[in-house]
Amino acid sequence: MAIYHLHMQTISRADGRSAVAAAAYRAASRLTAADGRVFDFRRKQGVVAREIFVPEGCPAIGRQDLWLLAERTEKRKNSTLAREMDMAIPVELSKVERFKLAAQFCRWLAQEYQVAVDCCMHRKDRNDQEENPHIHVMFTTRRYSQEGTLGAKTRELDDLKTRKTHLLHIRERWANFCNEYLQFYGKIIDHRSFKDQGIDALPQIHVGSAATTMARRGLETERGALNRDIQNTNSEILQLQQEIENAKCLGNGSGRECTEGTQKYGAKDSELSEKIGAGGGQQRLGAGSSTYGFGSQGTVGGQSPTPEDGQRRNPTIPLHTDSGGTSGGSGGRPCPVEDGRPAYDAHANRTERVAALEVLAHSCVSTSKEIQSDIHALVEVVNLRCLESSIRQRRLQRLKEPSMEVIVECGRVIKEILHTVDRVNAQAIHKTLLFSAPQPSSRLVTLTEKAKDIIAVGQSIQKEILAAVDHRNVQYIQEYLDRRRLREFKASCLDISVECDRTIREIFEATDRLDARFIEQWLARHSAPNFIDEQEISLLKPPYCPYVVRINLEND
Repeated sequence: MAIYHLHMQTISRADGRSAVAAAAYRAASRLTAADGRVFDFRRKQGVVAREIFVPEGCPAIGRQDLWLLAERTEKRKNSTLAREMDMAIPVELSKVERFKLAAQFCRWLAQEYQVAVDCCMHRKDRNDQEENPHIHVMFTTRRYSQEGTLGAKTRELDDLKTRKTHLLHIRERWANFCNEYLQFYGKIIDHRSFKDQGIDALPQIHVGSAATTMARRGLETERGALNRDIQNTNSEILQLQQEIENAKCLGNGSGRECTEGTQKYGAKDSELSEKIGAGGGQQRLGAGSSTYGFGSQGTVGGQSPTPEDGQRRNPTIPLHTDSGGTSGGSGGRPCPVEDGRPAYDAHANRTERVAALEVLAHSCVSTSKEIQSDIHALVEVVNLRCLESSIRQRRLQRLKEPSMEVIVECGRVIKEILHTVDRVNAQAIHKTLLFSAPQPSSRLVTLTEKAKDIIAVGQSIQKEILAAVDHRNVQYIQEYLDRRRLREFKASCLDISVECDRTIREIFEATDRLDARFIEQWLARHSAPNFIDEQEISLLKPPYCPYVVRINLEND
């Protein structure tokens, strides 16, 4: 049966929670937090699908990067890191329809509030005998921009004046999305409470996974017992209301009007019974009891056969004819019999019975209100216990930190005091032994000699250590001086090499100038037009410009 369930909560640092850890658990994946903690839930079963939705025009982002960005963007120690919703998926839908429904809602949510949405669909586990399809939707508390960053806060979901309106809007949208698929199965769900729908019934409380698991194991739980009491109370209210309607029809309405009204009211009660889980539409009214029933023949939801004249009899209260019929012919209206008596005998008690039924209905309503107040009181007590436990644990944690520092400091102070007392006691005993006896005892003399030997050995060892240290220092200084001298020698050699190169260059330049001057003087004395060497190569060419021919140094 399709039911409506949508619950929203926040993930905050003030509660000691982490958005990365929550996302890793719901997606059954391995994620790493900003502080280096690794959350690995890959062995978790029951995750059918997971996907991240972003607004249109925004870049795609992975689960690891998304929730790391969300935690790093929030700087305060009590910041709200993410919001989470868990919704029940109608069991009538197929696997493909469930995927389409979840994707359609997450896309709308991301586009409506411009946030990044992380959706994970879960199914039943191996130990669950009943299918429980649901989705967990985590989304950021800041708007996801086109640059891939988180910007302004979604304050409309935080403000006390607007968040209730937006939550109701989200609940309504989820109901509309579900009803688009449920209309093909003849079902419908409503996000409104019984009070807003005008239904006079008590709402059941959410049992939760822990209580459900205990119930599967055959254990009794307080929440399960409360829900059973609420179902029984709602069933009694439905029975009383229908009996009141039946009595009014018998007293005031005609046969056809009474039949139509009772059928209409019975269909309404049947639908209401499905909603509240009371099952009142399938129970007998007053079976085995004459307090507020019409006998063993009166049933709810039953239907008598249709007579030949086309008129339907009352499906709730069957009508019977007397064996002799009535005066006025065979086509007259049959005389109803109630509890084995004629109708005119029971007519005098109809008003009293209707009044008694109304009193019973009022008493059931008052009892249901008392049960509802008891439920609210129990929930408040549980919330107060949780709050007190959280405050106590937090105070204890705060007290532990300075207490450990005080304990460490006290231990250090006590240790110093004990050392001081030991030293004072040793000095006092030593002085007493020295001044009390004029002649020291042989034991004291032996201890003194041993102490002197120990001191001498210690001094010799200390001298050896100092000598070894000095020797090591001398070696280090010698090596350092050697390395420094070697560097200085290398530097001086380099300076000499540079100087030699410069001197050789100057010598060659001077030689070139002398050779050029010699050739000019020689040409001036001998005005030969051309000179030819042994290989018949011209050495000088007009206009008799002198140049130097280098001599190969390898030749003799």
